[in-house]
Amino acid sequence: MLIFLAKADETIGFGEAILDALFIMVVVFAILIVLMFIIKGVSLYLDRNINKKENKEPVIEVKQSIKENVLNLIEVSEEEAALIMAIVSDQTEIPLEELVFKSIKLIRSENK
Repeated sequence: MLIFLAKADETIGFGEAILDALFIMVVVFAILIVLMFIIKGVSLYLDRNINKKENKEPVIEVKQSIKENVLNLIEVSEEEAALIMAIVSDQTEIPLEELVFKSIKLIRSENK
């Protein structure tokens, strides 16, 4: 049936050639499907092992004391300080909740 088994001096018909081609395509697709399941299985196995390792690592929590969050305003009103903090948050693209300001001081420049 297969062309590989045919003798060198024999010819095969068109119908038999189509059947041989279809058979070979089915074999190739079957092998590809088996490889797909093998790859998915290995992927699931590795994901589970990675998740187990991540869960074993200790979690370190950072806590700030209330004293660290005190803001000293020196010659600056609360409205000006709020505006400065908003501008810094916007320019650095860091949320305002994550920024810690210790003091805001007005610096006067002398014109010569």
